[in-house]
Amino acid sequence: MARTHVIAWRRLSYDEIAGKGHTDIRNSSGTFSGLANTGEPENISLVLDRQEPRLQADFLTSCTGAIQQTSEHLLNDQKSVIPNDNFHWHRNHWRNTCNFPIFILEYLARITDMAISFERSNNDVEACTAGNRHHVVSSKEHWHDINNAHTSQLSPNAASREMFQPKYTFDFDWAAPREHVSLATVRSIRNMTQQLPSFQGRFLEILDQEFQKVVESNPQEDGWTRVALWPTVQRSVSRINTLLLLGEYTVSRLVTKLIKGADYDRKYVFRTLRALIAEREAYNKTTPEPTRVKPATFLEGVIDYSQDNRSTQQHVDSINSTWVISTLAIPVFTCQLLQDLYTQPKHFSVLQKECDAVPLHEPSRSHEISDYLEKLPLLEAFAMESWRTNCFQANTAHRMAMKPFQFSDGYKVPAGEIIEFHQYGLMNDDAFYPQHEKFDPSRFLGKNRSLVDTGIEWPFWGVPRYICPGRWHVANVEKLVAVYLKQNFEGKFESTEGLNFDWRDSLVPNPKMVLLMKPRSKG
Repeated sequence: MARTHVIAWRRLSYDEIAGKGHTDIRNSSGTFSGLANTGEPENISLVLDRQEPRLQADFLTSCTGAIQQTSEHLLNDQKSVIPNDNFHWHRNHWRNTCNFPIFILEYLARITDMAISFERSNNDVEACTAGNRHHVVSSKEHWHDINNAHTSQLSPNAASREMFQPKYTFDFDWAAPREHVSLATVRSIRNMTQQLPSFQGRFLEILDQEFQKVVESNPQEDGWTRVALWPTVQRSVSRINTLLLLGEYTVSRLVTKLIKGADYDRKYVFRTLRALIAEREAYNKTTPEPTRVKPATFLEGVIDYSQDNRSTQQHVDSINSTWVISTLAIPVFTCQLLQDLYTQPKHFSVLQKECDAVPLHEPSRSHEISDYLEKLPLLEAFAMESWRTNCFQANTAHRMAMKPFQFSDGYKVPAGEIIEFHQYGLMNDDAFYPQHEKFDPSRFLGKNRSLVDTGIEWPFWGVPRYICPGRWHVANVEKLVAVYLKQNFEGKFESTEGLNFDWRDSLVPNPKMVLLMKPRSKG
């Protein structure tokens, strides 16, 4: 089991950063230096040194010219790599940044790498960066403490509000209180999970449209087409997700607006949601309950299963947050699985045989696809190993302390600060996963394990008390895309360098990675 440790950081004001010119962070077991810069962009560095007695971060704020020079370098370069293998920074990180010194400070101190660097230390580690103070815990006792805490003590809603900043990202603030996923939301997700078999044929049509389009429209060389994998997966999965959650009408129109992402497009999305909600509410008012048609989308289920008099805005809140969060996360899992599928040749032949058994090209059997996807042991194990090694989010079970909170081991967290469970450390703990650095799907084979497992050994879905109800949909989409590509295309990456980049505590696919694809010979 990963040792008990707490890693924290606190907010630094602009005056603190710009005024000092450096910040000291002390720890008896190691050192952390934020930025060491002599004025040249290539000298940006991150130092993790256990020998130095104290930490000193010399920030760029001491030299306006250096800040400007560095920002221009980062914006114009395709990828800027800090001289440490764990830190890769994509230029998109640095766009739309009004306060460069604070921004650089926030993203430099990635908490995951802090945890790895100090994993052998028995002392708590504390680092100063911009943002709230985060307490990242990793023991079994901590896990149970988070699970057992009432939302009046540790709030997932407050943590989510700070993480997603809905007032700015969604153009409205989440209604309060919203301390747990509503029963209507859970029931609606379960209803749609039961209906997944009837959606598989339509999902395949979407995959055909998107992948055939990019293969046919992009330049070819020796039969291979250069495909920007991330945008293609993002659009395909977003359309699938939108179909299930919001319905057929929205699949093309709404996703186009989502991908564009302009402010007026957000308003279009909200108008569309309100119109769909009003349509379902009108249907329920004019149709006797015994004769109503079962909800055919997540949106309709949220309306139908709500037992209280919720406002239209509250419905928009629930539906929009579920839609946006799932539409952001599912493409990441899917893309990273595809990365591993095409970079682990040892398993190609067995995986190909397993995937070929799924009746994707027999429309009369599309309702059987869901059952087949649950009976692909190597693909299941492969996907689990992909999740383990990539660990899209380093931390899970995000909570904000609504009042001073004390863990069972005595560690105290002040009110208003964030608590998270460090699943990255667990996924890379030899006590759980021997030779953790090795990609080995066999560690999950024959052990009755699956992507939808829950608990501390597979914490991706959160603590049991507030488990993710949509995990079957996530697993279904990811495996369906993998099987579809394995059946229909050969593929290889143009380059395996920089397939992902770090963003805060997340590992995100690089939008510039290219997958070379060509139609698979049916012979």
